[in-house]
Amino acid sequence: MYQHYLNIDDETAAAYYQYGLEALKPFLPYNLYENSHLLFFLDEKPIVLAKWQDSQLKPVKVPKLWGINFDHNLEQTFAVHDLLDDKIQLLCITGNAGTGKTFISLLAGLYQTRKHKFNKVLFTREPLSVGQHIGILPGSAEEKIRDYMKPAFDNLLELTDNDLSFSDLLNERLVEFEAVALMRGRTLTNTFFIIDECQNFDVHVAKTLISRAGKGTKVVMLGSFKQIDNPRLSKDNNGLARVIAAFSGQPLFSHVVLYQNERSHLAQLADELL
Repeated sequence: MYQHYLNIDDETAAAYYQYGLEALKPFLPYNLYENSHLLFFLDEKPIVLAKWQDSQLKPVKVPKLWGINFDHNLEQTFAVHDLLDDKIQLLCITGNAGTGKTFISLLAGLYQTRKHKFNKVLFTREPLSVGQHIGILPGSAEEKIRDYMKPAFDNLLELTDNDLSFSDLLNERLVEFEAVALMRGRTLTNTFFIIDECQNFDVHVAKTLISRAGKGTKVVMLGSFKQIDNPRLSKDNNGLARVIAAFSGQPLFSHVVLYQNERSHLAQLADELL
């Protein structure tokens, strides 16, 4: 488990304000994973966001990314912190539809690519939709890929402003899109590699994709265990779940679960009720 929600009393809060994060160490859960996130509450109000890293508590603070801040969504704050953290080379972000997994991943990837931390953002997702396979769609392979990448294009259009236009992203080759089937044999260096819909992969595909990572590459795997479209997979045996189980405790790995729906109240109800 990588997210911990802990209640503290007035005395502990006063000690924190006087001595800092060291005052909270006695309240830490036993045997914390490296890169675990901790949210401390006082009277049901969150007062401290922290991460357990290098055997110490570190504060979790993130900058605004193109004017967007994440103070209203604490789990997204944890996720963005990990997306910007050089020590984390493999990050899994899970959560229901509409929690912002794709949006914040693209945002953080493009932010860092613009600062020359990575050469590009590479986005891929399984070419499997609800009730369809890629062969059903008309057009060339490139046109089919573009159709299946529409969720990413939708998110990129939200990011566009005077400083960051969609055409600039494509013209500068800051972001590329590729189908999963075309990834075998590639070596990705200095790449921010986003893999979407990972709940629809088996463990073999997940391993193949992660092992594309070369020097300077960060792998971000996204998925929702409520949206498994592959009838051969379950919430326990899909590739994303297997990756989380296998990598838990590794210093280069982290996992964040998003809960707050950012799309709409209707979308949230549909996810909860259906």
